Amino acid sequence: MQFKLNNNTPLQITLFFTTLLLHIGNLGPFRSGLYMMKYSLCHPEEFTHPKLAFMIGFMYMNIIVTAEWVNIMKGTEKKKPQDLITGYIGFKVITELPKVYLNSMSDIPIKAAIGKLTATKGRKDP
Repeated sequence: MQFKLNNNTPLQITLFFTTLLLHIGNLGPFRSGLYMMKYSLCHPEEFTHPKLAFMIGFMYMNIIVTAEWVNIMKGTEKKKPQDLITGYIGFKVITELPKVYLNSMSDIPIKAAIGKLTATKGRKDP
């Protein structure tokens, strides 16, 4: 794959906005991987294998960055803005499938044992 930028203003504007939406949509999962890495570094005593917990967070972040990069490169190969929008919607649906599938399964024993998780402390709280 390689970047193939076309001199087409509507196509470039569409590429910019679909890339921006994709990036904003991936900030949450990227932050989760970063928090996982930080937590495993700051609290290694809570893990049986803290290095493995760190690597899982690192791999999660790298997968998101790689998927975003590939989608941008594939987007530059499109010839029409409609194709870009269709590709973005398809990619977004694929990335949301695990969340939709997990939310549809309410009878998982481990999910019932945990219950609903809520954040009690904000990011900027000391």
